[in-house]
Amino acid sequence: MDVGEQRCLSGLMVTVHERPATLAALTDRERQVMALVCRGLSNKQIARILTIADRTVKTHLHHIFGKLAIHNRTMLAAMAMESAGAAAAASEQPASSPLSASEAS
Repeated sequence: MDVGEQRCLSGLMVTVHERPATLAALTDRERQVMALVCRGLSNKQIARILTIADRTVKTHLHHIFGKLAIHNRTMLAAMAMESAGAAAAASEQPASSPLSASEAS
């Protein structure tokens, strides 16, 4: 078993490993599948929404897991949440305000 940091997610302990890739490595369709997985939908429900075969959803998940070096849907959801949290935090940082004349001196 790889050595990794353990985190608690909804009462489950999951091991977070060094990941060689980020969500940017995913295709648009893989990101769509990931978003639907994060909403708790089954493969069959995802297939219906995206009008693709169940097997195609499984193939997308297999590619996602490989690219992100993860092993299951829980890890995928945790990674997506971390990424969304980081993006939200970055967008909430206040813009630097220009210095007034008295602050500049």
